[in-house]
Amino acid sequence: MSSRQDNPYAATTNEVEGLATRRLLRYVACVLGSSCVGGMVGTVAGVMIGLCFPAYYRAVMFGGDQPGFDPVSVGAGLGAVQGLVWGGVLGVVVLVAYFRIVLAGSARQSGHAILCLLGMGVAVAAPQCSGEDVPVRPEGGIRIATFNVSLHRQGAGQLVRSLATGKDQQARAIASVIQQVRPDVLLINEFDRDEQGRGLQLFLDLYLARGEAGNQPIHYSALFHDAVNTGVDSGVDLDGDGETGGLGDNFGYGRFPGQYGMALLSRFPIRRSRTFRKFLWRDMPASLWPRHPESLKSFYPPSTARLFRLSSKSHWDVSIDVKGQIIHLLAAHPTPPVFDGPEDRNGRRNHDEIRFWADYVGPIEASNYIYDDLGERGGLPEGSHFVVLGDLNADPRDGDSVPGAIQQLLRHPSIHSRNIPTSAGGRRSSTKLLGINEHHRGDPASDTASFSPQASGNLRVDYVLPSKTLSSVQSGVYWPERLSAADASVEASDHRMVWIDIDATRLNRD
Repeated sequence: MSSRQDNPYAATTNEVEGLATRRLLRYVACVLGSSCVGGMVGTVAGVMIGLCFPAYYRAVMFGGDQPGFDPVSVGAGLGAVQGLVWGGVLGVVVLVAYFRIVLAGSARQSGHAILCLLGMGVAVAAPQCSGEDVPVRPEGGIRIATFNVSLHRQGAGQLVRSLATGKDQQARAIASVIQQVRPDVLLINEFDRDEQGRGLQLFLDLYLARGEAGNQPIHYSALFHDAVNTGVDSGVDLDGDGETGGLGDNFGYGRFPGQYGMALLSRFPIRRSRTFRKFLWRDMPASLWPRHPESLKSFYPPSTARLFRLSSKSHWDVSIDVKGQIIHLLAAHPTPPVFDGPEDRNGRRNHDEIRFWADYVGPIEASNYIYDDLGERGGLPEGSHFVVLGDLNADPRDGDSVPGAIQQLLRHPSIHSRNIPTSAGGRRSSTKLLGINEHHRGDPASDTASFSPQASGNLRVDYVLPSKTLSSVQSGVYWPERLSAADASVEASDHRMVWIDIDATRLNRD
């Protein structure tokens, strides 16, 4: 979900513009704070010298031998000026030392360097690191996560070219978050897909496989990175503006095929996959097919209904093998329920994209209408292990989704949803970014994304929902309560990583 009208999926910190602005302000605050403290220290020192050693200023200052000469006042003024100058210089030294170490890839050492400089008497006006660590994975636990990384660009091939440098700052920040949480299975949303898969491989080789910000590298042996509907021209008028060939007329919003794609990374072998990218919306019984609110006639003509795909990206059922047991990873990224008209076509589509998984994991009679891209029909067999995960673009209590959209999963009899991932950072962010957040009803600690406080505000839109056949041990949202410059990687996307730990030792017993 996004608040940007020209691009439903663009992060509000696209290309890390917001992050760069905040960092610049912190750097300026660092220098100004150091200069101010230096000025205060200089003033006090000058006054003390004027009181204790008045002869010094009388000897070195012009006019010191005059009757009206005041060593205390002169010392205060001179000390203030010198303190401001040297405090600012020392603040710049702090930043230079920080930059040198961070560019060498060790944010932890940069923190130590700054503390050492602070010990010399420089107070830096910057937020403190929270020291919040991701809980240790329990013995026998499997960490499964979803992360909308906002690694998308405006043209085909741009992400590949940027990643190939090995210096893409947004990708480095995203890699740092992944390396800190260290999921065994990770769904990535909003990662531009190219046909050869070069972008994903570059991200794996040049970013995840290299320790970022002092973290240990992380490796994944199994990948799934299939085609999506974004940027694929439908040939008809899907957005109802009377024209064809526009961005809203693609099966999924996007400037080129594969923009805002998905990728699944796993340390466990992938045994099988089913994709449902071409499933037609009209083939879902009792769907929320959009209609004109006054006439109740179909918003789309029959010629459009015959080819309108339900998935704005795709729906994937990817099976991984964990100790001989199969876990189905049900991945999706439904359209945001905004950027439409009174017919609410995107809200209705979002509802039914979520409903697809609710039917797929339901009883046979609920899923017998489903078919995959190879023509195989039906959903999951009863008793299967599964995890629904992704940016589902629906909050349980706030936002613009159709009422009850995400509750189709949260209240599903086969899904365990009581263990709600939370973070201290989500609660703190809600109080800092007021606006519409003041009127939200949901618990801000469970929010997973930070959008414009004037539009959507902070919402819970990213989910990792295990089946009741799996035992969920712990969960969380990676959102530190207080951010220092070293922690700012969390703001490289407008979404936060959501993770759960599954007890794998019980797979063979359940």
